[in-house]
Amino acid sequence: MGSLLDFIQHIDMLDPEGSHQLDQLASKTKELQRLPPVAIKILNLTDKPDAKVQDLERVIRNDTAITASVLRIANSSFYSLPKKVETVERAIVILGFRTISNMAVSLAIMTDLYRSEDTWLQRIFQRSLACAIACRVLSSKLNVGDRDELFVVGLLHDMGMVVLRSQSPQIYQTLLEEPQKHPQQLCKAERFQFGFSHTHLGERLARDWGFPEFIRAMTLYHHHFGKMKSVKPEGSFTKQLALVSLADQVCEKMGLGYQLQGSSTWCNPAISEEADYLGLAKENLESWMDDIETAYLEEKSFFGVS
Repeated sequence: MGSLLDFIQHIDMLDPEGSHQLDQLASKTKELQRLPPVAIKILNLTDKPDAKVQDLERVIRNDTAITASVLRIANSSFYSLPKKVETVERAIVILGFRTISNMAVSLAIMTDLYRSEDTWLQRIFQRSLACAIACRVLSSKLNVGDRDELFVVGLLHDMGMVVLRSQSPQIYQTLLEEPQKHPQQLCKAERFQFGFSHTHLGERLARDWGFPEFIRAMTLYHHHFGKMKSVKPEGSFTKQLALVSLADQVCEKMGLGYQLQGSSTWCNPAISEEADYLGLAKENLESWMDDIETAYLEEKSFFGVS
């Protein structure tokens, strides 16, 4: 069997013209939206099976801002460690190489790429971080997927929106402010205007940046849980996709970051098909939404989000 993306590629495929338009913007964007050097170094480390704790600690330590934020997050209430963590090396030993590497890459992206005085971009940044935190909380509560990998998914899932807003601010603002009834309608409007949607562009950026296939697939299909249920890819991909989609709905419902016009007519995560697929009781989700909001309010300053 081929790769995950090969297996599910027929969902939301672009026509030749849309693919050409995506290639053009992606080529242009590649020069404008470069990953921060520290993120590139960390991603390269995660590809090396013989990478050591000291290797990761050395890369992070060279960026004082990320070092400080990693330690603040490691000592946050979410992890509830019994003893304060004083060094990055200790944080890696206690929380794990993968957890800290994902955390540091996320911090680098948020503090470098997600910076703007544009009000709409700030709302997208807020939503991205809120969704990342919601993914992490739901993953921990439901024991679905890797919470730190899903955190990165939440952070990157709307990266395509950032680029579309940056490249075509007036056109994209008009699309965002239209009375959408569902995110898939926004995707259709994007395809009509640009030839592709923010999910296609987000996947292309994740590919160019060297993120693994799982994160790329989640970025591309986070609005297609309904279709994915019938395709049934191997493993827990569909369940994790349901979690990411649910996390996004929770943020919409709570008003964290941008909100689509008319979302009150469809957004009710407690009775969504994603919640049903995950076997999630309404009472549990409502309680966990409080946990998500608490974590978001505590951690947003770590990522430079207002």
